[in-house]
Amino acid sequence: MPVDPTLDASVFRTVEARYGRMTVFANDIGAATLSLMTYGEWAENEISFVRTFIPLDGTVVDVGAYIGTHALAFSRFVGPKGAVIALEAQPDTFAVLRQNLAVNGSLNVHAENCAACDRSGTLTIPLIDISHRDSFGSASLRTSVFHESACSMEAIPPTVGRTAQVRAITIDEFELPKCSLIKVDAEGLEDVVFRGAAETIRRTSPAVYAECNSVADGLRCIDVLKNYGYQVRLHIVNAFNSDNFLGVSNNIFGRGSEAALVGLSVEGAHHFNSIVLRPCESLLRIDTADDLVLGMLNKPQYIDEVLQQSSAAQSGGDSWLKEIRSLHIEMQRVLNEVSRIQDALDAANEQVRKSSVEAEEAKALADASMLQARLAREFSDRAGAEALEARRREAEAEETLRKIHTSRSWRWTAPLRAVIQIIRGGR
Repeated sequence: MPVDPTLDASVFRTVEARYGRMTVFANDIGAATLSLMTYGEWAENEISFVRTFIPLDGTVVDVGAYIGTHALAFSRFVGPKGAVIALEAQPDTFAVLRQNLAVNGSLNVHAENCAACDRSGTLTIPLIDISHRDSFGSASLRTSVFHESACSMEAIPPTVGRTAQVRAITIDEFELPKCSLIKVDAEGLEDVVFRGAAETIRRTSPAVYAECNSVADGLRCIDVLKNYGYQVRLHIVNAFNSDNFLGVSNNIFGRGSEAALVGLSVEGAHHFNSIVLRPCESLLRIDTADDLVLGMLNKPQYIDEVLQQSSAAQSGGDSWLKEIRSLHIEMQRVLNEVSRIQDALDAANEQVRKSSVEAEEAKALADASMLQARLAREFSDRAGAEALEARRREAEAEETLRKIHTSRSWRWTAPLRAVIQIIRGGR
């Protein structure tokens, strides 16, 4: 049954992501969950690349589907008439995968709790412990033990811990009438998966996209694909997507990249020439082991995650690695210093801008004060002129009255004015 993320908040989290609402493991410290919680997406640069191989109504096989980061996207790409087959071996992870598919109504996805292999049978696998912090998406089946028939997987005794038996199947068992893409993330067992898809690949000629974490794993996978007549490229793509779903600008992955082998049949290989690469990616031709070595060195994590752990490094062959690490540290120091200087320059420019704004505001205030003073003077001058004009007119009026009162006609008409006053008083 699908899990209910509301049951235990210490074990599950829910995030609104690019392709729908997703439940994740609260204790997962792997890149996928960290990216989902930070950006609302995982491997979007990778997903955007493989989308070019997925037609509407197509069929996609997702091996190592984990909690559905790719399956949910593929479900949208193929549309309601298309199909996605999602395979996940870990029972707890499969439960979350089913939860995410159900919540988002991904009815065109057929999910199986099984391990893709080159033979059918049963695998005893080490189980993840979701109650403790770990990178659950990196869980490998290398230590699994195969029963009933000999599988090409390494039969290394399981590590101490809980185990479970899960079905092992081949992709060929699905007898797919068509297949557009096979995406494989099997933590180094990609070649085993492809050996179990021989008939499907020969019949339907799908594009293949397989995680490549080491040269050793990659060479095994390339050998299988070339036996099928496939041309192979190495896709290197930035882990950080600047145009992420949540619009977060902080890059928590730094220079980190993801690497995957891209395979196309002879008939479809011309598609390599039509791919328009983005600044975040490169697509390298792989003809020899040296090509793959050089390609993997374009993945910064490869040095620490693989080369530093190798037998050669442990037996004294790590001087170059130490030099590279020293150069990286120095480069990071320089970049940090450049960033600090840039921040200081930005702060200084901001201060200059603020000072300029303040100066402009002060000038505007001074101009306003001068205008106010000029208007006041003009008003005062106009008021003074009007007062002088009023006094002049008053003086003229007084002079006119004086002349009237002192005139001969005023004296002659005095008796008449007296009679008129008496008559008016009588009334």
